Amino acid sequence: MLHVRSFGLAFNAQVRVRGNRALVIFASSDVTLQGVLDASAHHDEPGPGGARPGEGRGAGSSAMLHDDVSGSGAGGAGHATRGGAGGAATGPGLAGAAGGATYGTDDVAALEAGSGGGLGGSPALSAPGGAGGGAVQIFSARAIHVLDQGAITVGGGGGGADPADPPPGPAGAGGSGGSVVLQAAVIDGRGVIAANGGGGGGGSGEGQPQSWGEDGVVGTRPARGGVSIGGLPAGSAGGAGGCGLSPAAAAGEAAWLGGGGGGAAGRIRVLTGGASPAELQFSPAASIGQP
Repeated sequence: MLHVRSFGLAFNAQVRVRGNRALVIFASSDVTLQGVLDASAHHDEPGPGGARPGEGRGAGSSAMLHDDVSGSGAGGAGHATRGGAGGAATGPGLAGAAGGATYGTDDVAALEAGSGGGLGGSPALSAPGGAGGGAVQIFSARAIHVLDQGAITVGGGGGGADPADPPPGPAGAGGSGGSVVLQAAVIDGRGVIAANGGGGGGGSGEGQPQSWGEDGVVGTRPARGGVSIGGLPAGSAGGAGGCGLSPAAAAGEAAWLGGGGGGAAGRIRVLTGGASPAELQFSPAASIGQP
């Protein structure tokens, strides 16, 4: 927790936040962001307060293995919505692992970070899921300005690939986005506030490496799932992460190696006594209320 007179990030600055607890800032004067406050997960490393792969209230289910060379993909982590299901493996007849459950409330009564995507890989679940995005709360006694190049991001991590030598196993799934709460008399700007989910990892063809899903993006588009490098029908691409435009996507089915499901978006809460911040870009949409 930071108690400050004012807080700012300069143009093009990028500050990455790590730790086991949420970031909370109390400012007696203005908060001005022209750079990026990055409290996201980066692949399998959580954001501040975020869950590790396979952990958390909305953790995705781990991949279901048929043998050392086949299985269905892991399920994406849930938060504001359910996580995306893993890709089915039609050869051995395995359904994709379930996406994680929803949790928390739209008004973010409790500041909660993101959850971890399910684990993939074979034979020992060695492909990590994406970790959970962090949690950020900023209070200003005056104003919060998130300017054109400014951003706050608490995205989930992209789902993982099996580091073992071929043959690889089914892919890990995306982590879910965390939470952002902003409170001030004035909240304005044209920057980005994002709590997007991570993309699921890609399955692969025989003898080919898998690819990681994309981390939750700083913007309004979904994070891409990992590609199937060996091509269908042996493996499938990972599901896209949840964002302001769409819920987390399930991975496609494959003959033997399913991709990981996408992680769900988190939540954004804005409390202000002034005008609604119409020009800020929120992903997902913010819940707006009064202090």
